[in-house]
Amino acid sequence: FCMKKLFTVLLTALTLFCTCAGISVSADDELNTISPPHSMLVLGDSISTGFKLYAYESGNNYNTQSYANLLANSLHLTQNNSYKNLAIDGQTSDELLKKIKDGEYDECLKSDLICLTIGGNDLLGEFLDFLKESVGLKLIDISNGFIDADFTNPELLAKLSELLGNIDQNITSFSDNFSEILSLIHQKNENAYIICQTVYNPLDCLPIPETIKEIFNTRICSLNDLMTNCSNKQNDSSECVKTVDIYRLFKGQSDEMTNMLDGDIHPNQSGHKKIFDAIGDVVSSHSFASNQQAQPTSGETKQVNGQLENIEKGELKSVIIMCAFVALFGIALLTAIIIFIRKKKSKQRL
Repeated sequence: FCMKKLFTVLLTALTLFCTCAGISVSADDELNTISPPHSMLVLGDSISTGFKLYAYESGNNYNTQSYANLLANSLHLTQNNSYKNLAIDGQTSDELLKKIKDGEYDECLKSDLICLTIGGNDLLGEFLDFLKESVGLKLIDISNGFIDADFTNPELLAKLSELLGNIDQNITSFSDNFSEILSLIHQKNENAYIICQTVYNPLDCLPIPETIKEIFNTRICSLNDLMTNCSNKQNDSSECVKTVDIYRLFKGQSDEMTNMLDGDIHPNQSGHKKIFDAIGDVVSSHSFASNQQAQPTSGETKQVNGQLENIEKGELKSVIIMCAFVALFGIALLTAIIIFIRKKKSKQRL
């Protein structure tokens, strides 16, 4: 009976010891991941600046309820330390690539999450110039149903052909630029998780000939396919890029999700909310790796030091507990051996 009790004590001690060790390992695992991200950088064009939204101010990307600001707010990230929005109105992929190459964003590229909107100006900018210079119309004119252009006119068709040639060349350049943008970002921060957006079609609600719509829709889809392919290639080594299909979300709803009825191609508040919801779903389902290169601000340093102090105390406590169980296990084992020897001697005497 005594031996059974002793073995029960030993088994309990051993189980507690293993449990303690397991808890220690779990704690280490939790320290190696961050969810949600601790920092976010936004790059790209006027979709990310919040252009045309209420309270928009050129050069200040933090006043509006843009998708980027909505996302930062939901993640409890603020402009003063952990959230940077460096998007620029009218920026093309060429211009963004140059800034990354020149090192202008190096410090901010240490962010855990990087949101990127690019490509719209590579493609749609040419179309807007064509309308203004060749057709003599602005988007507001077309949005109001006024279009007085003969697309069978040889001269206009020649200009349209030239436009499409320029757009096709821009799409080819975009493929190279976008691929290099992704590569450079991950060279500068291998832990960065990049979320990019496909380009939506703001023209599908315009009263223009269906053939013209289809010509531009085909090219928007081509650019989006190239973007997705570049993202997939970058993901060959690790899942570090996510392409959110905004084109699909906006399809057939450009009159509701953009300012097209007012002659502007940018997303309205409903459009930004839809983009935010889509990106928010991606962020909430991703575990962010800790970026050891990121340098905290002075305010964050105190918080980090406090966390480290708590971690050290927790580790010390775990070590003390484990040592206590090891000692208990040793004492119990020694006691068992002594009892066993004494009983054996008693039997020999009998």
